[in-house]
Amino acid sequence: MRHSIGKLAGIYLLSTVMVLSTTEGTYAVNLTGIDAAAGGAVALETYYQNSNNATSSIEANGKAVTASKAVEKVPGYENLGLANVEESLNIRETPVDGKVVGRLLKDGACEIISEEDGWYYIESGDISGYVSKEYILSGEEALVRAWEVMANVATVTADGLYLREAPTTESGYIELLGNSEKLQVVDKLEGWAKVVVDSTEGYVNTDYIEVKQELQTAVSMSQFLYGMDVSELRVQMAEFAQQFVGYPYVYGGNSLTKGTDCSGFTNLIYAHFGISIPRTATTQYNYGTKISTSELKPGDLIIYGEYQIEHVGMYIGNGMIVHASNERTGIKYSEMYYRNIIGCVRIIND
Repeated sequence: MRHSIGKLAGIYLLSTVMVLSTTEGTYAVNLTGIDAAAGGAVALETYYQNSNNATSSIEANGKAVTASKAVEKVPGYENLGLANVEESLNIRETPVDGKVVGRLLKDGACEIISEEDGWYYIESGDISGYVSKEYILSGEEALVRAWEVMANVATVTADGLYLREAPTTESGYIELLGNSEKLQVVDKLEGWAKVVVDSTEGYVNTDYIEVKQELQTAVSMSQFLYGMDVSELRVQMAEFAQQFVGYPYVYGGNSLTKGTDCSGFTNLIYAHFGISIPRTATTQYNYGTKISTSELKPGDLIIYGEYQIEHVGMYIGNGMIVHASNERTGIKYSEMYYRNIIGCVRIIND
């Protein structure tokens, strides 16, 4: 199922300090020294383990949800729960301070299995664990909200289906969709459905799709951090690269711990996974497949410069890169648009 997860709520990266905002206040996580040696990915994980269980509670449509009459049950749920949060809700292995194993996004659905001291044990998609009862709508409140937010989801029933630019077989096609692929339906026309695939709108013939109303379910932490449909290799590469945040920048260096420069950093990360790429930013740009910023996945490279190629960083998802920046800041996180982008390159064609 293709989706993209939005930017991580309340995370801003400034130089080597990560500022994290939660409903309980704002915290700064230093990414230098001992914490940096442990790795930026550890800092991110630590934040999620220790943060408030919900980024921010909300009231549906700005008002408390009320139910004045019996509401039809949602198929597939006996005891429906809905995440009543602004962004997302932690799912933990054990109550209170257990390891975070997934997230329920805003209005995400779950089956409430049991209750224990202010916590629900829930199942949602492939994820199960504990969530704070405070942030879950249940009973008729959940049913009312569910029927408001339920999305029309199309499943491709053909071996291949063209996503077209216009609702006609004469129009050009954007891409070929695979069997069982799921699409968000935004409009229905005669014989056609307007759908969204990876933020791209297009049209598909309704003879080859099956449309159902569905609620979104929980995502794993890797999906939350890096996006849906991101391969395990890409996740591993992004997490491995973040281990070196805080280590030094050395022009011409070839060590992830003793020092390297921008293209040396990307070269060494790929080499760790048995993938050989050129050593300089210019040759790396010419080596891979050119892609747009909207197509970026963790592990792809972003090339920077003004009038010529000057720098390269590795995209890690959620609009962020990790890169060997300069001698002053070393290997660090930055927002992907922190300077002018010349182009983006894909090395892993998965």
